[in-house]
Amino acid sequence: MDPSGASSPPPESSVLSSHDTPDLESFDPVTSSSSTKRYRRKPTEKRRARTSFVWKHMPGPIDTIYQQEGSEAIYWRCKYCPKEYRESGGTAFIAVHLQTVHEIVDSREQQNTLQQLSISTAMARGLETQYK
Repeated sequence: MDPSGASSPPPESSVLSSHDTPDLESFDPVTSSSSTKRYRRKPTEKRRARTSFVWKHMPGPIDTIYQQEGSEAIYWRCKYCPKEYRESGGTAFIAVHLQTVHEIVDSREQQNTLQQLSISTAMARGLETQYK
């Protein structure tokens, strides 16, 4: 109010305020303008290294991230069939799938088994010999 007691007219609104503008705080460039959700890894996000042999048996490079639409969960996809497992479930079930369905075994596990057999064989032969 001015000192004379008359009220001033309301301020004219700006051109920008007359248009509907999106809330920029909630704007997400990754998910907007498309119903398909793409995943972008944050540069500061730390992820465990994918060292298991199972990661070599999915399509694409080892660091490929697969997600189902509308889900935050990350999945492992089989290169040889349409089976998927959640990454958060670990690699044991994936390894069992590869072994039972596709007859694929971890070469390190195979090597350890053969090494243990050769140790057992050497011990048995040592017991059989007369030189003690």
